[in-house]
Formats: sequence, C-alpha cells, structure tokens
Amino acid sequence: MPSVQDEKRKIRQTQKRVYLDFSTDLRKEKSILIVSHLIFFLKQHFGKQLCSEEFIIGIFSPLTDEPDIFADPSFTQQFKNALAFPNLTDNTDEETMHFYHSRIEVLENKEVFGRKMLLPKDTAKLVFPNVICVPGVAFTTSGVRLGRGKGYYDRFLENFSGPKLGITFREGILKEIPFLRHDQSMDFLISDENLIKCGV
Repeated sequence: MPSVQDEKRKIRQTQKRVYLDFSTDLRKEKSILIVSHLIFFLKQHFGKQLCSEEFIIGIFSPLTDEPDIFADPSFTQQFKNALAFPNLTDNTDEETMHFYHSRIEVLENKEVFGRKMLLPKDTAKLVFPNVICVPGVAFTTSGVRLGRGKGYYDRFLENFSGPKLGITFREGILKEIPFLRHDQSMDFLISDENLIKCGV
C-alpha cells in the first residue's frame, strides 16, 4: 500500500503536467480572473482596514506552474504599499520562511532550490501579514493543501491566525488529497472560477 508521501508525490507529478500544458495566454487569462476574485475578497472582508499603513498582505512571486499574481497590474497598483513577500532559508539546520515588506519593482532575482525567484532584498523590513495568499500544487474544498513538500508554509502557518487564502487554478481543486497532522488547512480558496469558503 502506498504511503501518504507516495500519494502526494504522484499528485504533484500529475498536477505539474496539467499546469505546464496551459498556453501562455490561458495562464494569463486564468490568473487575471484569480486576481479579480482576490481583490473582491480583500475589499469585502477587510474594507477600510486596507487603507491602514499597517495592513500587510502576504503574497508570493509565482513560479511558472502557479497563478501569476502579477498578470493584472491593478492588484499591484492598488496594494503596492501593503505587499510582503516570503524569503526562504535553504538551511537544514533552520528551515524557515519569513515575510518582508517590498514593492514588486524592487524585488531581486535570486536562486532558491535551483530555481530563479523574485524575492525581497536583504534590507527589506520583516513584517507579519494580516492575511496570507498561499500557493499550492492542489487543494480541496475542505481546505486541505498540497504544497511542494518542503514544509515552509506549514511551519509558518502554525503560528498564523489571520485568513489563509489558497490561490489556485480551477484544475488545482481536487476531491481528495492525503494529508498529515502537521499539514495546515486553508480558510478560503480563490480560483479563476470562484471564491470558496472552505469546509462549508
């Protein structure tokens, strides 16, 4: 009988093929819809709080098989002073992730785990987001998330009490995903198709 990790690995392989089959235009079209749903959620859920200089949105720099948050410039224009991006530590003695306040135009292209990613400068201010947008390989409507297997988001989210938003293509919402006790669940899913409150 395959282990949970074996099952997760198989789903990752399958989903990666699905996403990489998207044409550039289709990925952009889907990403723009996701961003529009994200903006709607933020305005409906937080209202005037979004105008506060202290309000921070944890976001991510997309990889090629993830929704492109930058596809719709209206998002980054509206919230340009409220964005924070993760910086990862590739160190087996201290596998951690923290968020740093940064505008998109000053992110730096860095290599992490052999992949180029746009990440905050080393001088960026450490912050703690009010809401966090979480990428993932796949999700379920009950909130189960399948990440890339490094555990960075799971460890960070253990101590996070704000809304956790799973950001995904419609094709990334599956009926079932195996999970372990340390896996962190999402509160909402935001896809190109709709916005889902998890567990309802």
